[in-house]
Amino acid sequence: MRHDRFPLARALEIAQRLWRGEEVHFTGRFYGYTGARIAPLPVQQPLPCWIGGSSPAAIRRTARLGTGWLAGIQPPREVARMIAAIRSELELRGRTIDPDHYGATLPCRIGAPDASLAGRFGRAGTSW
Repeated sequence: MRHDRFPLARALEIAQRLWRGEEVHFTGRFYGYTGARIAPLPVQQPLPCWIGGSSPAAIRRTARLGTGWLAGIQPPREVARMIAAIRSELELRGRTIDPDHYGATLPCRIGAPDASLAGRFGRAGTSW
């Protein structure tokens, strides 16, 4: 494996290889492995890897390595925009993600709403 400037994506790639039972050799700026393996291996193969984030790098990382995507607290229109961007990137890579493997984080509160908290979510574009 080659060194690159994307340590998070590289770490996910290494983790996925280890989860599949591969022997990993890698020398990088932030970490290195020689003959690394893990045991026991995950029972579920492939092990799901849901990725979050809304940056262009997160879109690429999800399309390259993810089996799902989880939004942060974002308004529905932003979640829809991100899913469309991920699907476009997946198409370029010849991959797919199951349609039900896209998630959104929805704020909720049990009890009376806190007016100041509701106002913050409202300013962020989230409605109750």
